[in-house]
Amino acid sequence: MITITEYDESSGQFGFIKGFSDEETYDLNSDNPHVMGSYSGEDYYVVDGEAIERPASPVTLSDLTLLGVPAGSTLTINGERYDAEGDVELEFPLQGTYMLRVECWPYKDWTGEVVV
Repeated sequence: MITITEYDESSGQFGFIKGFSDEETYDLNSDNPHVMGSYSGEDYYVVDGEAIERPASPVTLSDLTLLGVPAGSTLTINGERYDAEGDVELEFPLQGTYMLRVECWPYKDWTGEVVV
């Protein structure tokens, strides 16, 4: 029995994990690119046909400023999504706790919270 993980060639993002009696049986049943083994898309992606660990996000929080937000990022604040990049100054209309998430492939998601 073998386990393979399929992935998207353009992004390197992992998709389905499948089991087969042998690789030849898999090759007869799928044209999708794959790597041998079982990989979580939360922790790994594919570069040049090899599974590698996703890098940590470069984002840091300093007071009410997100620093180092990569180009092409999505910032989510309490479920509301925004495009973001660079250093992002945060402003909140009301006091409270705000949950933050920055997503930008292939970085792992950054999460944090701000209390104002």
